[in-house]
Amino acid sequence: MLTETQLVFYYGGFDLKHWQRVAAPWSSAIGRASMRRDGFSSWDNLPGRTGTVESQPLLARGADLWLYADPRAGQLRVEVRDEGG
Repeated sequence: MLTETQLVFYYGGFDLKHWQRVAAPWSSAIGRASMRRDGFSSWDNLPGRTGTVESQPLLARGADLWLYADPRAGQLRVEVRDEGG
């Protein structure tokens, strides 16, 4: 669910595996998780195709910018620009 400031996820779980037969007693629970709207992003290109991502301007509050990527099937190039372009 998308709110003005968060992504909210409701989920459920059981204490048995998918392949197990249902046998009493068992228990279940529901949960709620949330994160900032700007706290996560993920991009995947189509197999065999080149993918390009261009973000909106970012305001850097520190000296580091972290990027987590798995470029084993290709390459990763990053271009960082200042306000002058």
